[in-house]
Amino acid sequence: MAEQTFSEEVPHSLGREEARRRMADGLPQLLEMLPGGKAEHHWTGDTMFLSYSALGQSADAQLEVFDDKVRVSVRLTGLLAAMGDKISRLMGRGTRELLEDKSKR
Repeated sequence: MAEQTFSEEVPHSLGREEARRRMADGLPQLLEMLPGGKAEHHWTGDTMFLSYSALGQSADAQLEVFDDKVRVSVRLTGLLAAMGDKISRLMGRGTRELLEDKSKR
């Protein structure tokens, strides 16, 4: 079975607590980017673990919240691995949008 793993670090200036709150509150927005399927998540400390499955394919992600960044790691299998670049960009973009400091606009 084909598998691909992607990682990206998304910098922020919010502090760990605010970044974690935004990630938790913004989860529905992140999940809307994933077409159909079933998604489950849980937190362990400051790390969100996300599992997604659709049409017999699966993806797993970890979003580790640090004081100054969020590390997004995505593992894709099967047909989802073939769309890895697109899925990885969507997760990274969604994370950046959640962490954006809108006070500087």
